[in-house]
Amino acid sequence: MSIWIIKHLYGVSGVLDERQRQEIGRIASNAYFILLVCNLLSAVIAGFIADQSIEKAFIFLFFAVLLGSFVLVNLYVFYATTKLHLIDREVEAQDYPNAIRKSVWRAIEFGIGFGLLMYLINVIFDWSDGIQLTSATTSMNYIVRSTGAGIVMGIVHFLNDLFKIKKYRE
Repeated sequence: MSIWIIKHLYGVSGVLDERQRQEIGRIASNAYFILLVCNLLSAVIAGFIADQSIEKAFIFLFFAVLLGSFVLVNLYVFYATTKLHLIDREVEAQDYPNAIRKSVWRAIEFGIGFGLLMYLINVIFDWSDGIQLTSATTSMNYIVRSTGAGIVMGIVHFLNDLFKIKKYRE
């Protein structure tokens, strides 16, 4: 199970050797310390802001933790795995079109899944606010926005996957 998590969390394809496991362990430790420092600093700053307004302190803490955990850590992990070529997926020249085709299908699946998830989240939030389920599920606004979000995320996923594919040179 841990190999599956490592491969999907860090975007590593292929078989993991011992060097790659050590590098991923080092990246994970560094990411943990980045997150720890970011969260501690955010908590201290939020403590000072709380003297003026609890609401502002909560909003600051929420966005600081969100920024630290999703943006800083993910950018570091992406940079480190790219620099060490851990996310590269080498294919032979004759298999390159097939790899592109697989990337397109993965992007389509990801885009559809993301669009459906966004649609369901919007419907659930509206339903929890007291809006009838039938009017929330038939809202064209949610359908259009979720479809657009799915298309954008599918394109981003495809470009990211395309960036990882490297032609194997003999």
